[in-house]
Amino acid sequence: IALPVIATTIFTSMGHVVFSAMINGMGVTIFASHAIAITAEQIFYLPAYGIRTAASALIGIAIGEQNERKFRDTRNISILTTVAIMFVTGMILFFTAEYIMRIFTNSEAVIEMGAEVLRIVALSEPFYGLMIAWEGVGYGSGRTKHILVIEAASMWGIRILATFFVIRAGGGLNEVWYCMVADNICKAAGLTAAGLMHRKKMKG
Repeated sequence: IALPVIATTIFTSMGHVVFSAMINGMGVTIFASHAIAITAEQIFYLPAYGIRTAASALIGIAIGEQNERKFRDTRNISILTTVAIMFVTGMILFFTAEYIMRIFTNSEAVIEMGAEVLRIVALSEPFYGLMIAWEGVGYGSGRTKHILVIEAASMWGIRILATFFVIRAGGGLNEVWYCMVADNICKAAGLTAAGLMHRKKMKG
């Protein structure tokens, strides 16, 4: 159970490092906008990770008790709550993006660029919440291998590879963040599909 979680963290962290390194080569203003926007976005998805931790523990308890109803209720409530919270925080982020950027910098160029990418990612926050919720269910269920495969493949096969080609084609920060959004959506879709397949197996 633990080794795939460790590997997932390693692959994801390395992916973030490579992703940032590629953006660093796009110029100081672009990298500053990216770094500040990433920091600002973190504030809005931290509650989802808190729910994930709690859900993992409760899912594990339900499985240990062999209580199918508790497992199902915990899974559904954690997913719905996380997605709902991320929808609300995403809307707040969308409408306050420029004000948030001004907290961190006085550079108008950085503020404008950072606000644009924050609005892009804000619309995908519910999908990110869905990904986080299914992670919690998977970790609590002890099913960590599929999370490793899906997240590593999406990070390196979509975010990193797509970003590489976007930069080579002369794309800007907006296009790079579209690659990040695509990665998050693919992770959400993959983890949801894997979770629903496991649900059918449990019922069978």
